[in-house]
Amino acid sequence: MYWDKAGARNTDGTIELALDRAAELGIGYIVVASCSGDSIYKVLQKKPDLQIIGVTHH
Repeated sequence: MYWDKAGARNTDGTIELALDRAAELGIGYIVVASCSGDSIYKVLQKKPDLQIIGVTHH
């Protein structure tokens, strides 16, 4: 997907697209990049049974 502008406003749309595609492919885990943990929390709220690998930076 491509967004017109960068920013947190794209997070929900990106999560929805990723979760939809994971469901189509039968994927039970997903890698989520997050500095604060907010994106990981959003994924957990939508799909609590999904295995999540969270990555961040130093």
